[in-house]
Amino acid sequence: MGPGSETRKRTYTLTILSVIVTAIVTNTECRSVLSSEPSETSVSGDWDYLMFAQQWTQSFCIYHKQETKTRVVCRIPETVTTWTIHGLWPTAKRNPPTFCNNASTFDVKEVQPLLQDLNKYWPNLLNYNKYGIWQHEWMKHGTCGQNLESINSQYKYFELSLMLNKAFDISYALSTHGIYPSDEKAYPCDNIVNAMQDTFDTKVWPSLNWYTDKISGKKYLMQVSLCLGKDLVPQNCVKSSPCHANLDFFIPKIIHG
Repeated sequence: MGPGSETRKRTYTLTILSVIVTAIVTNTECRSVLSSEPSETSVSGDWDYLMFAQQWTQSFCIYHKQETKTRVVCRIPETVTTWTIHGLWPTAKRNPPTFCNNASTFDVKEVQPLLQDLNKYWPNLLNYNKYGIWQHEWMKHGTCGQNLESINSQYKYFELSLMLNKAFDISYALSTHGIYPSDEKAYPCDNIVNAMQDTFDTKVWPSLNWYTDKISGKKYLMQVSLCLGKDLVPQNCVKSSPCHANLDFFIPKIIHG
């Protein structure tokens, strides 16, 4: 790294995270007007931390094509060029909660101001229905976080997810460390993890998921999950490095369709 890179790195991390905290603390009244507050009958599961999962869309589409027996085609919108959101999941060390409040159904009108960003950074890759991925993630996971102020409504849940996607910008972290999408070049797992730790100024361990191509044997990095306390401070997802000897990943170039 060149002179001043350490300062830029810390400025990047602290600025983005301060924006998130400020938005949560100061804009609550504004958001409550735009969103429906949780009902008094809302039920949330017991959970310990948040898992924020981001996915590489091309790796997911390769997995979907090879592993699922469905005619539904995985299509990546033209607007998608970076790592996208898979979900924000209230998670417990044992028996993670899911589908905590079936009465709190997804209503797209509640997230209307966020639609442009949602389509770009949290796209629906499988055309079951236009809002399928958001409906699924809210019902399965979002309803379990209604006991936390920062995500206790649909608007807040999706807004915070988008903020975290910007704060923990994996595409930026990798590219500034010489790691770019490629169908020909694989990158050591350690290099990928170190790039994120360095950029985000944290030494916590993420959780990684990958798919091994049945034809080529290539290991495609498919998902990176970062874990956060209820105060949004990063923490370990796993006890030690998710990398092991000779573990290299491809990050395939995106094919829009």
